[in-house]
Parts: sequence; C-alpha cells; structure tokens
Amino acid sequence: MKAKPLSKGEVQELVVMLYLRLNGYFTTGFIVHSPEKGRNRTEIDVLGVRFPYNTEPEREVTAAGELSPSASTTDVVLVEVKSKGRELQFNSALRTSIESTRSVLRWVGLYTEVEIVGLAEKLVVALDPKGNSTEGPPSIEAPRGTRIRGLLCSPERFLRVPSDVWFISGEQIFGHISKCLRPTERRGGCAVSYNFGLWGPGLEPLVRFFKSRRRQGRGDLEELLTFLA
Repeated sequence: MKAKPLSKGEVQELVVMLYLRLNGYFTTGFIVHSPEKGRNRTEIDVLGVRFPYNTEPEREVTAAGELSPSASTTDVVLVEVKSKGRELQFNSALRTSIESTRSVLRWVGLYTEVEIVGLAEKLVVALDPKGNSTEGPPSIEAPRGTRIRGLLCSPERFLRVPSDVWFISGEQIFGHISKCLRPTERRGGCAVSYNFGLWGPGLEPLVRFFKSRRRQGRGDLEELLTFLA
C-alpha cells in the first residue's frame, strides 16, 4: 500500500524534530489522554530532553545559540509548532489545564508527584500568552539541576522581527540543519555520505533534501514540500 503523503503540519513537526536532534535532544510527541471516548485532552507537538554533557565533536558544529544550551542543566522542552498565520502561543489546554500539564510532567519521569503539583502550577503561569517575552522562551527552574521550557517554533515563518513574541524561526531551523548536514569543508571524523536510511523512515526524506542541495543554500519549507512531493 502506498504511503499517505505527509501534511504540511506533519512536515513542520519533523523538521523541528530533526533540528532538535541535531542539537542533542531526545524527542518524541505526546498525547494527554481523556476519559471521554474519541477525544484527548491535548497533545505536545514535540517533547524533548537534552542532558548537560551532550557533545558530538565529530560534526564540528556547536549547539544553536538560540536554544541557550547549558553545560550544567538538563533541559526539558515542550514544543509547539506553529504554521504561518496561526497565533504564536501555546495551545489553550496546555496553558489552562493543570491536570494536562501534570500528565506531561509525570511522563517525563524526572519529578516526584509532590514536585509535579507545584511545577505544573508554575508552568501554566509561564506559558500564559500575557507573559510571553520577545527576549526568550518561558522557563521554570526544577529540581535536581533541571529546567522546563516552552519553545514556540515556526519553520514557515522564515524571519523574526524584534516586536515578535520569542520563537525559533525557519531561518534558524533550516540554517542549523544545513550547517550540520552540509559542511563547507571536509571533516576529519565525520563523513557526510552514508546510508541516509539510518535516520529512520520519518527523517530520511528530510535529510536527503538537505544533502541534495549542495550550493543551493539552506532552503525553506516551500522548497522542502516541493522536494517531498
């Protein structure tokens, strides 16, 4: 049976997953289940964790500055992927439902139930759009050297202007992926040609897009969608 083509939203989520993976994050999606048949409370587009000692010197590329990587803190990120035209804010269930937020933190597995009660309350306040900043993502400190942050990513919005709420733009996402996968100079410990299927069926087509561009620049979402079609 022929595979169903990916929607634009699915491609954007995969691009963000690839970007985070290349920055040292373990990533997944997450569904907050509902007791009501046929429904769910909410979902996290991408849930990621990065540990403080992450490094991959063979690639000769440091982590993206916009992610503010930490050498002392375990970084837990709840990522909302936004298409162009949609408001740059976290989904309402995540920022209004304490129980949904608790479910996410329980699944992460870093915190006790007692800790989760207080952390969920702080996180809901941090994700409120009234508190959104142009300077950085909403963030709360958490036990045992961890932090929990909300990341807004919009691969389709290629540029960010100073008045925008803080988000990671398409320019930053595509630029970093391109730098990782298409080095301008040969690397001694990291070949750029290998079996791209090792990335798995979800990410392989995206990796092929970036590898195929050669001197065509970093590309953007429209070019990626055309390539996948």
